[in-house]
Amino acid sequence: MFRKNNFLLIMIVLLAAGIFGTLWFYNTYIVPNARMSSTYMEVYQDLDANEIKTISLDTINNKVNVVATNDQKIKISYFQRTDSANSFVVNKNDVSLKIIERTETPSNSFISSTRRIDTITIYLPAGSEVSLTNKTYEGRLTIDGVSLNRITASSINGAITIRNCRAGSIDLNTNSGEVNVSDNVFSNAVIQGVTGKVTMKITDSLALYNLNIRTENGFLTVNNERVRVVVDEQETVVNYMEVEREGVERSIKLTSFRGNISLASNEEAVNNNEEPAGENEGVQE
Repeated sequence: MFRKNNFLLIMIVLLAAGIFGTLWFYNTYIVPNARMSSTYMEVYQDLDANEIKTISLDTINNKVNVVATNDQKIKISYFQRTDSANSFVVNKNDVSLKIIERTETPSNSFISSTRRIDTITIYLPAGSEVSLTNKTYEGRLTIDGVSLNRITASSINGAITIRNCRAGSIDLNTNSGEVNVSDNVFSNAVIQGVTGKVTMKITDSLALYNLNIRTENGFLTVNNERVRVVVDEQETVVNYMEVEREGVERSIKLTSFRGNISLASNEEAVNNNEEPAGENEGVQE
């Protein structure tokens, strides 16, 4: 009888603890996050792709995703507080969106997965000739599978990823954010970093580009190998590469102060018999 009473008492205590814990979790996390999320409204903007030439974004911590769409219109979706003074302006051929305050991020994973209030999504139709400018403090920029006239992006510590895109030029500037540019077709690329890692992988041969690559205090690898030069009959590892080719107009310029730089060619990775272009050619200090 005594054991039965103890067992019943333990079950009551456990049940009470479970109810109390559930109520505490609900009131501490679910309710505040739901209230915070409800203060944001989702905004959709539809634009004529034939009229828009530039899209400019200025944010603090928003994630920006630029993706392809089968639609014929440019679509932009984002969240803003109902009491916010964020500005969305269309001036003839130019579109600008400025998020003037830090976007709150729900700590509850379910709410954050269903309402991505910190995310701006831009849908671009095939063949668009838009130039994109993204300025952010710590927001992440991801551009995937689209065609752009020009890509310009700057951040303090937000990551920048560009893959499977076509662009006339790419101009990126970041402090501590990582940059990953892979499998793109472009004419000119300039990437400047301070401490963040810079990784570029191109689809064609490095021999088709003028190269200006330098990191002051990081490591430089080209086609997964360190760059070496011969100085006074001795081979020395260096953290720079400069190659100017006559008649070549396309260029790649990668610079960093303390970050590592990796440059590779998919074409040369497949053809193992081809010496990595410029590894011992035209290197200047």
